[in-house]
Amino acid sequence: MTENFWKNKRVLVTGGAGFLGSFLVEKLIQRGAADILVPHIENYNLVDREDIHRLLGDTLASPEKRPDYLLPKAFKAAALPNFKPSDLVIIHLAARVGRIGINREHPAEFSMIFNDGG
Repeated sequence: MTENFWKNKRVLVTGGAGFLGSFLVEKLIQRGAADILVPHIENYNLVDREDIHRLLGDTLASPEKRPDYLLPKAFKAAALPNFKPSDLVIIHLAARVGRIGINREHPAEFSMIFNDGG
């Protein structure tokens, strides 16, 4: 994928503040993504349908109308005057986390999440 692909894209990265996601956000910045949004669990519960709809609405809103907490630290979004929903890329990395110790302490819960999606 060339850097030009990202030039007019708005990218929503769920899990973008996590270990893997933060590296991805860094690469998106390096590759010239015009607008990058990173939702946090404090603001959006991604298993709650209403929060998901609110996140999508905030993501599609113009930069001056959306919450500042969606932007990664030290990132200045480029203006996208002709933005349309087809210019939105969603990368979903959000997951229940807690390092390997939590997986060992609660294996049944993680098995249910991975096998049943819930």
